Amino acid sequence: MATINNIPFLNYGLHLSSSKGVANLPEAKEQFYNVFGKAGYQVTKRRAETLEIHAFIIANDLADFITKSQELYTLFSSAGLKVISIGNGDLNTFAKDGFKITNVHILGKVYAKFHIKLSIV
Repeated sequence: MATINNIPFLNYGLHLSSSKGVANLPEAKEQFYNVFGKAGYQVTKRRAETLEIHAFIIANDLADFITKSQELYTLFSSAGLKVISIGNGDLNTFAKDGFKITNVHILGKVYAKFHIKLSIV
């Protein structure tokens, strides 16, 4: 289950569509050299510096949509790291450019696209 600071995406009405950047992360260590009877390792740097999340916001009505949007604004505009978990472990991230909500449609419920680009620490 995808979470932001251990709070499920669904609490914000977010339904994950896709993410970029998570699959490019290597293991914490990789083998560097071999000496007879010993193996040496070095810490590797992460290859992905950003995590892009594409999702949909689904809300029951316009008031619920506004509330969920304000909660997302409060979450990402507050200081500090955001811990994102999308099945591959936890990533410490921060948002420096904010997020976009586009294509808002009201068809009984309110549907919108959500996009954010986060920097991985």
